[in-house]
This record gives sequence, C-alpha cells and structure tokens, in this order.
Amino acid sequence: MQMAQRQGKTSFYMQHLGEEAVSCAFRKALAPGDMNFPTYRQAGLLIADGYPMVTMMNQIYSNEADPLKGRQLPIMYSSKAHGFFSISG
Repeated sequence: MQMAQRQGKTSFYMQHLGEEAVSCAFRKALAPGDMNFPTYRQAGLLIADGYPMVTMMNQIYSNEADPLKGRQLPIMYSSKAHGFFSISG
C-alpha cells in the first residue's frame, strides 16, 4: 500500500511496519465486545480481530466497496461490528 501511495494511486497512507505485533497482542488481551479507540497505525487491532483485508484496501482506495463511502481519510478505519471507533480526520 505504501508503494501504491507513492505512485499516486491512493491519496493517503501511513505504514505501520514493525508496529503490528503491539496492536495484535493488545487485541488478544481484549474481551469480545470491548471498544477500541485507536491511534494512527493501529490496523493490527482490526486484523487480529478478523477484519477483512479486502475491506481495509477498499477503504484505502475509497472505492465503491468502501464501507465508509470515502468520508474518512483512507487509514482511519472504523467498524462498529468490531468495536473499532474512527480517528477524527
């Protein structure tokens, strides 16, 4: 995704290389139904909870399959079903 952003194929992307383990481990410590109020680079919380990678990519590209309909910056994921609240942007 970082390469796609550098090529101008997406408007905004912040990589979280090397930070995934922290957010994935944090997610494993939470109980089902717990709410997440993330910061930037916390995609691992969603990934560890089974959020579809394709849905994340759709949001990054703000395409027609984006569940947020392009209303948020691309990496500011949100999922009510996963208790993942969006960062304001």
